[in-house]
Parts: sequence; structure tokens; C-alpha cells
Amino acid sequence: MASDLPYPLALRREHVQGARLYATRDDALESLPAGGHVAEIGVAYGDFSERLCGVLAPKLFDAFDLFQLHKVEVIWGRPLIETFQGRSHRAFYEERCADRIAAGRMRLFEGDSSALMARSCPDQFYDVIYIDGAHSYDGVRRDTEAALAKIKRHGYLIFNDYIMADLTGNSPYGVVQVVNELCVSSDWRVHYLALQASMFCDNCLVRRC
Repeated sequence: MASDLPYPLALRREHVQGARLYATRDDALESLPAGGHVAEIGVAYGDFSERLCGVLAPKLFDAFDLFQLHKVEVIWGRPLIETFQGRSHRAFYEERCADRIAAGRMRLFEGDSSALMARSCPDQFYDVIYIDGAHSYDGVRRDTEAALAKIKRHGYLIFNDYIMADLTGNSPYGVVQVVNELCVSSDWRVHYLALQASMFCDNCLVRRC
């Protein structure tokens, strides 16, 4: 698999001091504080949105996505028409989360996540930001830069798919590079690593001080 991405920087002892290892990302969520402001960048069908809301019980949950999956024929081996039943991606997600939206506990933002997050809320607003949007190096960097301005001082950035590439799709990722650069170049460290059966792991970062 040819790629011109930069090679990941190596982490050092201080970047993983106190880090924990979890069997799944669902288990790992229980280590995070509940009742705050949570954002998810890249919500797909909403499966993990429900898990985030169920475990973290956020006062406010912001869902960022292009909401264009209805234009794709097949994802993860399943025809989208079977999932959406003629609805748009956004309509499907809104129906699934209707109670939270109606109660004012959830907002949806459709479009480029980095641009929308930059103008959707005050700085240092979120307690947890889950990043699962564009997986290219540039895409992950843009989402990370937006998230850094919006995360609270003691908040958590969770990066999904901490893996070098999706071999099934022959697609190089930039997640590892961005996460390691953030740790090496600033005051972030690994809070936990959550495993996944095919090693599409979650890496959760928190500031060291």
C-alpha cells in the first residue's frame, strides 16, 4: 500500500504514564465523567451515539456529520436501502434520536465538522469529543485543531480507529500520526487505549497537567 504520509512519531514513557487498557470502547467509556457536554464527529448510523449518551448521560450531545450515507449503495457489506428504508441519512438519525432532540439535549450539525465546530459553540465547551470523521491525515488534523479549541482544560479527546490503515479497503489512515504528534508536541497523554477485534482501537487523550 503506497502512501506519502509522515511516519508516526514515537511516544515516550511520559505520554502513557497512568494509561489504562480496556477490552472494548464500551468498557472504556465508564472511566469518563458523566453529565457534561459531549460531541461526536462522525456519527454514522448512531449506534455509538446511543452508547455515548447512555453511559455519559450528557447535558448536551452535539452530533457532527456530513449526513450523506444515503448516497452510498453498500457500507460494511449491507445495502443502505435496507438500513435507511428510503430515508435520508439525517432523517434516519433524527428519528433514532428523536427523544433527545425534542428534549433539547441533542443538536445536529450537517457539513464539514471542523468548520461547524469552530463556530457552533464557545471555546472550552466540551468535556468529551469523540473523533471519528475523515480518516485522512489532513482530515484528522482539521478535526483535531477544531477540537483543541473547544475541549475543556481537563477534557478528553477520543480518537477512533487508531490504526495505520484499513487493509480491507486499501486505505491509509492518518489517525496514528496526528495522535502521536499531539502527544509529542504538546501536553497531551494517553488516558486509555480501548481494543477492538480487528485492532481499530480507540485512543483517549487527556492533558498531562
